[in-house]
Amino acid sequence: EQEEEEQAARRREAERAEEERKTRERQIKERLEAEKMQLEKLREEREKLERERREAEERRQQQQLEKQQKQGQEDLDDSTESPSSQGTARSLAASATAAAAAPVLLLLTVCN
Repeated sequence: EQEEEEQAARRREAERAEEERKTRERQIKERLEAEKMQLEKLREEREKLERERREAEERRQQQQLEKQQKQGQEDLDDSTESPSSQGTARSLAASATAAAAAPVLLLLTVCN
């Protein structure tokens, strides 16, 4: 009878240990899943911020390009004195446009 009680006690202890193991395993899986979800949220936030930064940079460069083109056009309009000064103004405007477009082209190349 004592041997049966000892066997029953060992069985109960083994069952309790198995339940504890299963509980720990479940808790670990739940934590892992929660961390995966948090990591995914952080990735999405980072991608959103990077996209917003790129868009802001593109807008800034586009505004700069438009400003330079406008200035080049004003310079062209102001240079009606002689044919040679008109050619120089056109050359300056073309140079400004090309210089302003270079960073945009570089950015588009890098992004793609």
